[in-house]
Amino acid sequence: MRILAILISVSIPSAFCEKSQLERRKITRKWWNNEISRYEVLVSRLTIEEIEALKTKEKREAILSLIQDFPVLENSPAAERVAKKYIEE
Repeated sequence: MRILAILISVSIPSAFCEKSQLERRKITRKWWNNEISRYEVLVSRLTIEEIEALKTKEKREAILSLIQDFPVLENSPAAERVAKKYIEE
């Protein structure tokens, strides 16, 4: 059986750690605990940089801890162009 790879953005682990939107956190945690093992989960260096820039230390550390075991895709000029375009839209 082929395992699909997914690249997660900061929004998924952020929702996992969410304190104010309990339903969002509940849904994300259910998916994380029951479904994430079906995938090869990757995180980009750009996502890590975005997380490291979070102002709330507690949330920043919780998210980094959550994703620490995932392989990291390093930056490339193409990835940076896509990220820049995504942010602009």
